[in-house]
Amino acid sequence: MLGRALPLVLASLLLIGGAVWLLTGQSEPEHEQPTAEAAAEERTDDPDTLEAEAAGERQRDTDAEALGGDAQREQVAEFPTEGGGPTLRVVNAADQQPVPFAEVFVGVGGGDWRNQDWRRGESGHWASALEKSQARRADADGRVALPQFRRQLRVAGRSERLFGCAVLRADDREPRLVLVPDQTLRARVLAGEGTPQANVQVALCADMNGTLQRLARARSGEDGIAELRHVQLYETRVPPPPPQNEQQQRDLSMQTRLREFMARAQTRPGGAADVLRIQAELESRRDELQARIVNDRLRAARDAQRRSAEWQAGNRDAEVAGWPLADFVLLAEVPQARASEARCAPRALPTEPVELRLLPTSSLIVRLLGPDGAPLRTPCSVAVQRSADAGVPPDQARAQRDALAALRADKPLGEHTVELGPLGLGLRLDVQVSFADDDFNFVQRGVAGPLAATPLELEVRSPGWFTAIAGRFVDETGTAIPGLEAELFVSGAKGRVEGERLRLEPDGRFELPVRLRESTAPYTLEVRATVGERAFGKLLALPGLVNGKRTEVGDIVLRELPILVQGVLRDDVGQPIANGQVRVQAQRPEGWIDESFLNRGTDAEGRFELRAEPRAMNLRLRAAAEGHTGVAQEFAFGARVELTLARVGGIRFDGWRPQFLPREAVRATLTDLATNQSHEVEIRNRDADRFELRVGDLRPGMWRVSLQVRGLPRPLGLAESVLVKPGETARPATLDGIDLRSRVFQFVAKAVDQAGQPMNPDSPLLVQLHDLRGTPQWVAFPWRGNQIELLLDVPSVRVVGLASGNAPVRTELQAGSSTLRMARTHPVTVRLPGLRALLGAEQSARISLVFADTTGWPEADLQATDQRTGQARGYQRTALGKSGGAGLGGNDEVSMTLMLNGRYEVVLRIDGPGGRVSKTIAMVELVVDGTTPQTVTASYDSNVVRDALTELRARPPRR
Repeated sequence: MLGRALPLVLASLLLIGGAVWLLTGQSEPEHEQPTAEAAAEERTDDPDTLEAEAAGERQRDTDAEALGGDAQREQVAEFPTEGGGPTLRVVNAADQQPVPFAEVFVGVGGGDWRNQDWRRGESGHWASALEKSQARRADADGRVALPQFRRQLRVAGRSERLFGCAVLRADDREPRLVLVPDQTLRARVLAGEGTPQANVQVALCADMNGTLQRLARARSGEDGIAELRHVQLYETRVPPPPPQNEQQQRDLSMQTRLREFMARAQTRPGGAADVLRIQAELESRRDELQARIVNDRLRAARDAQRRSAEWQAGNRDAEVAGWPLADFVLLAEVPQARASEARCAPRALPTEPVELRLLPTSSLIVRLLGPDGAPLRTPCSVAVQRSADAGVPPDQARAQRDALAALRADKPLGEHTVELGPLGLGLRLDVQVSFADDDFNFVQRGVAGPLAATPLELEVRSPGWFTAIAGRFVDETGTAIPGLEAELFVSGAKGRVEGERLRLEPDGRFELPVRLRESTAPYTLEVRATVGERAFGKLLALPGLVNGKRTEVGDIVLRELPILVQGVLRDDVGQPIANGQVRVQAQRPEGWIDESFLNRGTDAEGRFELRAEPRAMNLRLRAAAEGHTGVAQEFAFGARVELTLARVGGIRFDGWRPQFLPREAVRATLTDLATNQSHEVEIRNRDADRFELRVGDLRPGMWRVSLQVRGLPRPLGLAESVLVKPGETARPATLDGIDLRSRVFQFVAKAVDQAGQPMNPDSPLLVQLHDLRGTPQWVAFPWRGNQIELLLDVPSVRVVGLASGNAPVRTELQAGSSTLRMARTHPVTVRLPGLRALLGAEQSARISLVFADTTGWPEADLQATDQRTGQARGYQRTALGKSGGAGLGGNDEVSMTLMLNGRYEVVLRIDGPGGRVSKTIAMVELVVDGTTPQTVTASYDSNVVRDALTELRARPPRR
């Protein structure tokens, strides 16, 4: 079994190099998110698109991109006639001469730099969208007046065979729009027999070293022609691949290391079981491992794209200017056994249409069935893409093209079928159904596609958790209410279960998907709809909802809703509060829970009115308004209430700071003495040696304020009782004007080995500090490489420097620069005669030496805080000199390096299918800083070893 399983797992998992993450527990950083300003110019796909198009991406992310989901569409606001801004000069790129009477289009937009929605049709450059707006005309000198704008303005222009676009900034003194020869790339899509194929999406992509970046798309017409305009705008510079790709080297290294690990494991006693366990765990986390390695590559690709976009936008980086232009790739977005694509160089575009010939195709008619096999009437989208081949190592290029070639169609309200095509024959397909609320998305994998040109009908059933409530809305005469939009809210004993805004079918019917994550009966359904200023609705009890079942509730009569509660909001001096928010809450077993839809803003006079049917629960109003404290008050049905919200107050103080003290290292902690709740606030730097703290939105009352540097056990300054009055700002006397220049000291220490070479201690630096009561305590700080910076409230301090395999350095540091020289300890060898024979040749074992004496510093695991960033790192006892360990071989000996002289427990750790058993079997006295390495023979208790084996064998295997 092992011989058959190992090659398959290695072929599929080592290829991605992700096993290292699993074995070491390391994690990848999050994707960098571009700012809104940068996004206006960067040539990057939206995160969903990039993740899905990356080879080997985690399947649920591939589904999110390729098989549906919402995308942000950029809205371009036009300025066809407004002036008053700078004058734009339109010039020809060839000779820099003015272009007379050019058409110029002006607008602003946010979001992606392209006006794109890959899932819903044609997508292209934002300039193409702007070009559809009203044009203004340049004069004979190529000049045109622009509107006033604050930050950025987008412009596009054309004249005969010239076209160009630019993003202007408010500080551009002489804005110019450079027009270049316009380029159009056309593709002719042909069916297998050579006839034109209409209604096929064609993607314009850039080849980013084997990874396709989709840039634009167009749909073929009746003549099979898909026209991609202004392709010169999509020229993308791509970094050339190095002679030996670093990622490939890293993958190869990981493959080699893991193969060696597996080989050693198989020869080790009990290793076969370890190998199978590791294989099973790797296989179970395959998608996660793939995603992590892909994320590395995505970040590299995004960085290249960003730098290329910056180069095009005017930041003429010399290195980027030397990068080659990426080839254009035209790809027919049709799922088929072999991608239909064509490649061309951006500076040598063909004048004739590029041919994209499809393999024989058919179409797929998907019939959607909901709970109990009834037609699924809820509007949704259906998408299909080619499935990955089971048991075959992932082909990155194929996987990405399959994701790009996904087909998608919308299923309207009331219908339950949707047709998708064209798509190739003989494929296995993944079918994803997506809803406005992605809680209900589901996918059916490995579905057999059509085998002939005749459309294939396919039934797709909702999964077992998919639940639905269905019925019909009528008025008081029993007449169906057609086409109305209504809000539906399902609640259980614990509060909200589901809430959606639905449009009714023409006959007044509705279908509400529900996902029951836990049983919380009894259930209710609340309906609300607004016609003009009138609110209609109904609150009714539901029968018990069951997962995967359809609950029919029949006709629901909507009536005008009565007043549930009304009133007015005022502040503490009696003034009405406009734009306040009032929300109804119901008392449930878990506490006061918001009632969905029952919230309202106050008018200019502070008045509000909420309409709903009465509830068989205690109700209260929760009111809030900017600049005021919140308040809650219970009420009875139909009550008129007046709520008073106190104006908030604030605390402010400033002082002096040493220039070396970064703002990020200082925190103020504010504690509300009435509730004993605390929160931290950052200080602001006013100038090189001044700081300021401003806090608003504080509840009136007594507060305690402390000012401290991260990681220090006592504050630099403290105000025990600060009275915050409504609408006023307090300045605590003990903190206002505080001078930290004489209270904070900077220490910079470097670690070197006994030869004087820089070293990185993989242990914390322990510093003895004092709390407010003067009690000493050890505080841990992390090293950054071989250097550490400390910001302390004393000019000298006792420290203990720790490093694996080195003796502790106990010394006193003075403010300023210093060096900690570490001294290596000798490895120690512990002999355990006869232990291997007692355990048996097949039993894996590890010996740990645990320090049994006291060190004077904390015995438990420590958290060390970086004073600049606030990031915390945990250190276990090995990093604190408290233990060491090694595997037991066949010679009854273990060797390891330790930090401390003294007594050690010898702990035997053995593993089996039921987990690990650990037993102390001996004590030894060790000297690690002597003149020579030490070898000791431990007299262990063999009965304890036998008891450990008996306990291990008695444990049932873990699942």
